[in-house]
Amino acid sequence: MRSTFAGLDIANRGLFVAQRQIDLAGHNIANANTEGYTRQRFITAAVPPPGMNTLWLPIDKGRTGGGVVTLTVDQIRDRFLDKQVRNELTRTQYWDERSSALSYIEGIFNDLDASSLNTTMTGFFNSLQELSKNTTDGAVRAEVVERAKSMTDMFHSYNSKFVDQMYQQDEMVAAQGKHVSDLGRQISELNQAIFKYELTGNNANDLRDKRNLLLDELAGLVDISYQEVGSGKTDINGMELTTLTVRIGGADFVDHSTSREIVATQTATNDIVSANASLSPLYELRFADDNSAVPITGGAVRSYLDLRDGNSVSTQGLPYFKARLDTLVRSLVTEFNTLHETGYTLPYTDTGGTTYPSRTGVPFFDPAGLTIDTFSLSADILANACHVAASGEPVRMDASGHYETGNNQTVLDQLIKLAQRSDVPIINSSFEKFYNTFITELASEVAHSNTMLLQEYALLDGLTAQRASVSGVSLDEEMTDLLRFQHAYNAAARVITTMDEALDVLINRTGRVGL
Repeated sequence: MRSTFAGLDIANRGLFVAQRQIDLAGHNIANANTEGYTRQRFITAAVPPPGMNTLWLPIDKGRTGGGVVTLTVDQIRDRFLDKQVRNELTRTQYWDERSSALSYIEGIFNDLDASSLNTTMTGFFNSLQELSKNTTDGAVRAEVVERAKSMTDMFHSYNSKFVDQMYQQDEMVAAQGKHVSDLGRQISELNQAIFKYELTGNNANDLRDKRNLLLDELAGLVDISYQEVGSGKTDINGMELTTLTVRIGGADFVDHSTSREIVATQTATNDIVSANASLSPLYELRFADDNSAVPITGGAVRSYLDLRDGNSVSTQGLPYFKARLDTLVRSLVTEFNTLHETGYTLPYTDTGGTTYPSRTGVPFFDPAGLTIDTFSLSADILANACHVAASGEPVRMDASGHYETGNNQTVLDQLIKLAQRSDVPIINSSFEKFYNTFITELASEVAHSNTMLLQEYALLDGLTAQRASVSGVSLDEEMTDLLRFQHAYNAAARVITTMDEALDVLINRTGRVGL
């Protein structure tokens, strides 16, 4: 026979479980807009009838259970969706950062601007056309030199912007490397806090939400892999506790309560830095414990590195774009000088009384300036515009200062025609076509990055919405649960009232028949 007060204990269990379910529904509703919050629910189980766990069962029939018991408060979360979202975060952040930087680089070469390179180069060759009309005019010669200086200044400006952008990407590598290190430390600290809390047999759901947010942020910066593994220790209920390990590009990063510190050291170089000794070394991310390189294979940090160091068709970064312009400069300097050195300069007498004869072999551009950062006019041209070799024969000047001989064959038949050639050596194209092809390639890379970004955002939005449908708080569902738990609470209270009435009859009125 059951205990007289057994029914009260069953109702009491139901009452307290319903009350806690109401509290949990309120907790869910209160955090409906909390970033990273995961919907929680009670896991309950029926209490078996007395004697179920004994060797000899009671012989009486129709025994009822002991009510309900709370096993744990669980999170409604899909770990597979979490991994998909984080993998997509890695790809999306890579293309987001790349698209933004490439759009800036594209803006440098805005050919709609009157001061664009195309316009500047055209202006230079147009000044040569004017020179062919009057090769002895000092003002026209000065205009040729000024146009050439404007062209070299334009290339210097591009180089300066490339270097500035390169160091901006480099600073982001260092800053985000430190942030990654901080995230690892926070994850390891949360691992310890979760482990200690769950020793009691409860789930550290809110702490796990904080850790999941950190994993999301970390996945946007670098390519990570992670898993929960058994710790070899159990909680008070005998269940094995788990801990989280994180790897970056296959290298160990977080192992339970420890994380490896990442430091940024100025030891790296790329093709821009190595070609210019005056530039400072770049940052390289390394693990502080063994000085090994951090294998960055994805995420925003990989985007910074690719833009800073990329010098191939498959990985187009700042060194790649600079190298393309370097090729244009090398072709222009080499071929223009070759033709210019066959022409004759004007004879002149400087302010000190030194007379310079008409001569050949004078380079127009500095032969050593074959890159956009070293591109410049030769010392002779900078000293005096008379060194512009426009004539195809020696130029003689009479005693009164008039030119007796000379022509425009060099400037007209060779220098001007160089701009019209479609097979200029080194670039195997015309200057204008080569530059336009460069602009087209850059625009194509920008368009590709933007397209990839839109695709990744679409995938990320879909996965995020799918994860939110599982883990997010639905106010409609919570309100429905509130009504359900309220009815359960009222019903349990009614059971207690009914049991109280039955006990009143048993205690106060049984054996008092007729009174």
